[in-house]
Amino acid sequence: MKNLFRKFFDSFRGNANGNPLSLKQRLLWGAIVSLPLFFSLTGFALDRAFQRSLISAEQDNLQGQIYLLLAAAEIDTDQNGKINVWMPGSLLEPRFSQLDSGLYGYIGPPGQQKALWRSSSTELNTQGNIDVEQDFKLGTRFRLGVNTFKFSQDVFWDSAQDTLPIRFTVIHSKDRFQGELQAYRDQLWLWLTLAGVGLIIFQLSILHWGLSPLRKLATALKVMQSGNSVKVDGDFPSETRPLVDNLNQLLTRESEQRQRYRDGLGNLAHSLKTPLAVMHTQLTDIKNPELREQLQEQITRMDQVVRRQLQRAVLRHSDSRERSPIKATCERLCQALHKVYRDKNLQFELVLHEDLHFCGDSADLMEVLGNLLENACKFTQQKISIGAKKHTVNGKDFIQMVVSDDGCGIAPQVRETILERGQRADSINSGQGIGLSVAAEIVRDYGGELHISDSPLGGASIEFTLPA
Repeated sequence: MKNLFRKFFDSFRGNANGNPLSLKQRLLWGAIVSLPLFFSLTGFALDRAFQRSLISAEQDNLQGQIYLLLAAAEIDTDQNGKINVWMPGSLLEPRFSQLDSGLYGYIGPPGQQKALWRSSSTELNTQGNIDVEQDFKLGTRFRLGVNTFKFSQDVFWDSAQDTLPIRFTVIHSKDRFQGELQAYRDQLWLWLTLAGVGLIIFQLSILHWGLSPLRKLATALKVMQSGNSVKVDGDFPSETRPLVDNLNQLLTRESEQRQRYRDGLGNLAHSLKTPLAVMHTQLTDIKNPELREQLQEQITRMDQVVRRQLQRAVLRHSDSRERSPIKATCERLCQALHKVYRDKNLQFELVLHEDLHFCGDSADLMEVLGNLLENACKFTQQKISIGAKKHTVNGKDFIQMVVSDDGCGIAPQVRETILERGQRADSINSGQGIGLSVAAEIVRDYGGELHISDSPLGGASIEFTLPA
């Protein structure tokens, strides 16, 4: 039972996946908890009020029956002082004359177990001998028994010889009272239950209508993200209007910042165009054909990087449908890096299949692998391993790649830090701390993830995913 209550209360904090409850779920839970409590208290109050009204009506009815007996009774004493009570054979209330009718009348002195007169209805009832109060008190008394109501009135009766203390008592069965009360309770809880269910259904409709601006806002955000709009459009109520205005202001500032970024890349491309052109024209003066080929490849790559960075500021490269072979790209990079780091006598191990292709801009694949492999070449002792395999997540195909080396590795406390722009794990090797951050940014733009861990070779292992 304790665990059951714990699970029930834990459900208020979030669902099974650990996510917080939605606004609709919170309001619905509030209604489910509060409405039964409200209707229970309301039903209890109405039941008590109706029960008091029935008891009050019963008291008035029995008071009337006492007045009937007072009006019909004739009481006197004989010569011996014995009290005699005379009542007519037929009273105005017929139930006094019906056997076991549930209404019983008694007349007698206070404190005596045996009544001087009792109604004919008591002949088959055990109330022939009445247990009355011993003390005498002028006025009326009303008592609620287990199965009966009892109403008595003590009076001084003036007879010809003396003034006599006389008690008139009427007892009424609770059968009719309990029947009316039970019928009322049945109808009360039936209608309260129907009202509660109706209110919950009505509240669900109100919630659906009240939360419609939030759904409209979510739809507007999706339209904006799809590129069909540059801001959140629509008529929203006053409660959500400040949120929409702030979002539009944020989007405007982001657009202006992106424009400045695009202009800066354009200026950079224009500034590098002339030096690259001069370098390209001077290649013909180099007699070594191998060196000329290497320089030509690197100059071409620099030109592609500048153009691609300019394009990335404007277009969403994740929409590209180009398919680039992963193994061929890795082989080209390994050949170039082997020449750059020929003094290390590097060994590249490619665990790749020919049918693995990257679905995106080939320059992006070249940028990610180039940065990761160059970083591995800086810190490795000799061996670098490149592996890749295909896997499916939620119906989408991804390529999971791993670049490992046998170098000094990366300390766990800096693995997240070095993925930020300008952060480096050491200050010995040359660099600006941009390569890993650029690779991580490209991977995230394609919906993938990049993680750093320990390599089986003894150094660092960088694992990342890209769409297949």
